[in-house]
Amino acid sequence: AESLRAEGKCEHCMFQVKYCLCKSLAGLRTKAELPVHFVVCMHIKERSRASNTGKLLEHLLPRAEVLVQDVPIDMQRLQELVRQSGDRAFVLYPSEDSITASELLEAARNSAKANEKCDDNERQRERPWLPIIIDGTWRQAKRMHKDLEGLPHVRLSNVRGNSQFHWRRQTEEGRISTVEAAAFLLEELKCELEANTLRRGLGLLNRALECQCHYDGFATGPPPPEPSARKRAAQKHRLPKRPPGLRSSDL
Repeated sequence: AESLRAEGKCEHCMFQVKYCLCKSLAGLRTKAELPVHFVVCMHIKERSRASNTGKLLEHLLPRAEVLVQDVPIDMQRLQELVRQSGDRAFVLYPSEDSITASELLEAARNSAKANEKCDDNERQRERPWLPIIIDGTWRQAKRMHKDLEGLPHVRLSNVRGNSQFHWRRQTEEGRISTVEAAAFLLEELKCELEANTLRRGLGLLNRALECQCHYDGFATGPPPPEPSARKRAAQKHRLPKRPPGLRSSDL
């Protein structure tokens, strides 16, 4: 935290203080009681990156937690949460033996019907789901999920279109960011409003990164020159910049 402050960065969102997202995200935060308790298992290299999307969950959703891999106290907390969840914990990762989220929910409904007269099962059914989302590059995630192979693995079946996170290039079609994966899972759980909250948070992150990227380009050098009067006049007549996927060259 001290090193981030020394660099002029917010220790919570990792942006330069001038572009801090925390206040804007707090305005979006939902207070609804959700049937899910998200845990973001984050690669240690992701924690200090402004472009990380996993951190949006703890800003926007109640009870969401970010735990950093290989940090002993965080790994102890993860084990504690898994124990408390009973059989409601799973890893959101498309491994070879994964089942779909809809299959998981259907199995849970069938189990509840079969044991609806049992008080223990009634209490079990009231526990929230504990999805553990692996947060890192796809190469990092392939290594990280092996530490969680003892838990069921679940994949999304309702992913539509391409990722709306424009600041990291996906290596394959259909791959999405951490916060988008959480949003799709919330849709599977019929929590559409909260899913939309996460997408709005991603939109804020996209815009803040666009602003900060210009700052970072000049942070270690002289300030940029002021645009000429001719250039300022021309900028007033330019069309707004369109995001990737919507430009004419992408059609």
